[in-house]
Amino acid sequence: VRENAIQTQGLRVLETNQKVSFEIDSESDIRGPQATKVCIIN
Repeated sequence: VRENAIQTQGLRVLETNQKVSFEIDSESDIRGPQATKVCIIN
């Protein structure tokens, strides 16, 4: 996932060693797969 795609969702800084889960929708954009949901795993 591109950095600007993450920033578009308002998620800018992750703490060190924090795990992140992305849901990818391969049909959402003609440019290719896009992250539709970003989840921080505690």
